Amino acid sequence: MELKEYNNFINHSITLDDDVLIKKMYNNNNDSYSEEKIKLLRTNITEYWCGLDANNKIKYLKLIKAKTKNIEYYDNFVKYGWNVDICEFKKKFYNNEFDLKNIDNIKKIQMLRNDLTRFWKTLNEDEKIKFIELVNENNV
Repeated sequence: MELKEYNNFINHSITLDDDVLIKKMYNNNNDSYSEEKIKLLRTNITEYWCGLDANNKIKYLKLIKAKTKNIEYYDNFVKYGWNVDICEFKKKFYNNEFDLKNIDNIKKIQMLRNDLTRFWKTLNEDEKIKFIELVNENNV
């Protein structure tokens, strides 16, 4: 998949209209459940995505006009940040130039784990490509 597809996936988690989400994902049920889920999507796409079953993942991908055949790529992309060994990530992504005692670096790792959207937004294009390469390498 191309970088733009990953960017769109992340961007839609922030920009999708609440009314569209309620209509398409939550069958027009504007209740506390749909409100919680939309809030989760906005703040933690990792937890949101991993909480969806396969049918709802496909529904979500259709909603954002993403290719549903790429569901496995999106799965790997989201789950990588949650599951990657931090020492391995530090070594491969930051070439071991990443002090885990630095509070800003700890925040980056927390974002990687719990707020992929915000982590993604901190990366430049080259770093995003490197991240995708690590995801693909890890899921070969």
